[in-house]
Amino acid sequence: MAHGTPDYFKGVDIGYQSLAELIVKHEYDTAQKVNIAIQDLAELIVRPKYGSAQRLLGLETVVASDETTLEEVAGKGMIYDGILWLHYTASQDASIPRVYVDGTLLSNLSFNALNEYAVWYTGDYVIHTLRFDDTDFYYSVSLSHPVTFETGFKLSYLEKEGGTPEVHYSFIYALIT
Repeated sequence: MAHGTPDYFKGVDIGYQSLAELIVKHEYDTAQKVNIAIQDLAELIVRPKYGSAQRLLGLETVVASDETTLEEVAGKGMIYDGILWLHYTASQDASIPRVYVDGTLLSNLSFNALNEYAVWYTGDYVIHTLRFDDTDFYYSVSLSHPVTFETGFKLSYLEKEGGTPEVHYSFIYALIT
């Protein structure tokens, strides 16, 4: 900690380490040798092993006053980005675009709540508002950041206004190969 940076921020340069012996320093500054050859490693990931990007693109006429599944993907991987949008003849401000990851609901705010709480920028929430127009009834949201999943993900739309709008979506994801 010579320059004010805590020691735990310092990386280990394995380029200078022998593959047969890796020197590990403990909190009491006592060096110990670790024999990598006898370690039981289930998997060593050098880089992400995601396959080629795949695109979910579609539209679905949703059921009035119910949750409609738009897409569901099984497997392990990452959602890179996505957008959901609609234009309807009546308000959809109370309706909720939903993202489930590994069976857990991550986003459960209505278009109106996203707008009222100023969730307009990447990183604010799981999804953020791109357009909220409750006069001409245009609504769109986007995924705020990439999300990894272990068992799968699901996109759905909870319609709460009694209408049947066509919901459009485009998501880019990859599965681990």
